[in-house]
Amino acid sequence: MNQLILSNKEIASKFSDCNTLSDVIKKVEKNGWDNGNVICGITLNGIKLTEEDENKFQASSVQEIDQIEFQLNNISSVVESTISSILEWFPSGIEGTLMTAELLRSGDELKAFEVFTQVVESCCWVSDSLNLLKSMCAEKIKAQSMTQTWDQSEIVLKQNIEALITSITTKDYQLTADLLEYELTKSLEDWSHILKQLI
Repeated sequence: MNQLILSNKEIASKFSDCNTLSDVIKKVEKNGWDNGNVICGITLNGIKLTEEDENKFQASSVQEIDQIEFQLNNISSVVESTISSILEWFPSGIEGTLMTAELLRSGDELKAFEVFTQVVESCCWVSDSLNLLKSMCAEKIKAQSMTQTWDQSEIVLKQNIEALITSITTKDYQLTADLLEYELTKSLEDWSHILKQLI
């Protein structure tokens, strides 16, 4: 991992076309991308920013920046670790999906809701990660003629998550159990197969 540390003076000279924190981040992001790196963390005036902080302070003037530090990582390293993390999660994710379906069918709704929440949150994380991977692996996906499969599988996963949230909200537990066991499990298995092709 590399670091890029910029003082207020360096921002004024090297980023004279930037007016806000958001402008600086976008420029560093583009320069990093052009050199095969992505931003993995930002520290502003000694405070490590969360994604929420980044959104909150994005309109801040560059004059309010005393020092900003970017943690940059090589795209291929990020891709490898992201794919590895997702693939490691799949077995427990599928197990949790099937367990939730079983709990709902047996009437243990309290325990089912607990596991369901973890499964859906993890699936949202997978979906967000896949979106990130799609841009990082665009050439490899295209080279392996996987673009259409990727796009369709991405849509199916998002639709499954939405359908699950709707069915649990309307207390249609039979439908939720069926969606978990038959639709979401298949979607996760499909993604496992797709991602293994990128390793």
